[in-house]
Amino acid sequence: MDMKKLEKMTPQEYVRKHCIITSRRQNLYQKIFLKNKDKTQVIVYKDLDRSLKDVLVNTITSEQVQDVLNMLNITESTKVDYQLFAGMAAFAERVLYPSFVTDDTREMPEYQREKIECADFSALPWKLHGVKVNSEMRKMLEQIS
Repeated sequence: MDMKKLEKMTPQEYVRKHCIITSRRQNLYQKIFLKNKDKTQVIVYKDLDRSLKDVLVNTITSEQVQDVLNMLNITESTKVDYQLFAGMAAFAERVLYPSFVTDDTREMPEYQREKIECADFSALPWKLHGVKVNSEMRKMLEQIS
């Protein structure tokens, strides 16, 4: 990725466009989205807490949900369509994963990062050197790495 593209990108745009989600997780996210969306095909802000808790099987707190929403700059006026919800859910799982990993899952291949992802986020401060990424975007990227 051209790191200069990050200068104009918001955290929401990033998770919409650059989160690669397995088909198994897409199925889960879609099921939860369909269950919680309103007639305008979006999840309203007040339902995001329940929706993310559904994704993470009630293992997260409302405070952790609020932290995720804040990192992605999601407010009451944000229209959370399926694409944004899927990116947000994947981001939440990624960021909160260290809180839930156990010794028996730590070494399982399906719970480990892909090699390409590790390469993408290794030396992040060096890769962002000279790139004028806004503070919200930088914070979000640091959470992922």
